[in-house]
Amino acid sequence: MLGDGPSTIRNAPEVGDVDITAAMLEAIGYQVSRSGGDVTVAPNGTVQSRVPEAFTGLNRIPILMLGPLLHRTGEAFVPLVGGDPIGRRPVDFHVSALRALGAEIEAGRTGITARASRLHGARIDLPYPSVGATETVLLSAVRAEGKTALRNAATEPEVVELALFLQRMGAHIELSPDRRIVIEGVPRLRGASRWLAAATGSRPSPTWWLLPHHPGRGPGARLPAGPAGHRDHHAGQDGRADRHHRRVDHRFGAVRAAAQPRCTPTPTRAS
Repeated sequence: MLGDGPSTIRNAPEVGDVDITAAMLEAIGYQVSRSGGDVTVAPNGTVQSRVPEAFTGLNRIPILMLGPLLHRTGEAFVPLVGGDPIGRRPVDFHVSALRALGAEIEAGRTGITARASRLHGARIDLPYPSVGATETVLLSAVRAEGKTALRNAATEPEVVELALFLQRMGAHIELSPDRRIVIEGVPRLRGASRWLAAATGSRPSPTWWLLPHHPGRGPGARLPAGPAGHRDHHAGQDGRADRHHRRVDHRFGAVRAAAQPRCTPTPTRAS
C-alpha cells in the first residue's frame, strides 16, 4: 500500500488470511495477483479511503491499513477488527500511536475513522511490546514528516520481516537492542520484493537483523554492521529467491540476546 510500484512477497503461505487481505486490498483499489507462492500488490488508479464493512471481524488487518491510507488519501475508515481465541484484544495502542503521529481518530459503532493532512514524527512509548501496535507505528511513520522514536517495541520475527521489507522499499529504520526503533520518514517508497522464509513454518534465523540505513545505498547493497559485517544478498530481476547470508561477530551476540522476547505472562490487552 505504501509503494509507488508493485511489491511482491515470495513463498507466501496458502492460508485464509492471505485471501481475505487480498480481497480487502482489491476492494479499495489495489491490483493483487498470485502466481504459485508469489503475491504481488500494485497501485491501480485511485485508492478508496474506506475499507468496506463487509470485512468486519474477519481478521486484524484493517487496523494496520489506517496509516497507509492516511498517507494515500488523508482520511481512512476501517471496520471493526476480529481477534483470536486468546481473549480480548483491543486496538487502543494502535489508536494512541496514530494520535501521537498527528491523526484525528474517531471510534464509531461500525469502525474507526481517521484523518490527517500529514503525519509527523513523534516519541511513542508502548505500555508493553505489542506486535500489532509496533507494526502500525512502522507502517505509519515510514512516510511521516520527521523522526519517530518507538520504545518498548515488539521484536517478533514478523515485525523484523516487515521492517526489512520496508527498508527494501527505501524506508530508514534502525532497531536497537533495548527494544527501541527509530524511523526517519521519507517522502515516498518504491515497490520491492522479498522471499518470506516463514511460509514453511520455520522462524527466521536469530542472526537476521535490521540493517542500519546507509544513505545512497539501495536494495541489494552491502550494509556493513560491525567488523564482521551484515550481508544481505538480494536476488536480481530474474525472480530467483532472496539469499540471506549474514555473519555476526561476538559483539552482536548481545544484541540478539537482548532483543529476544521475554517469556513472561502476556497481559490480556494484546496487539
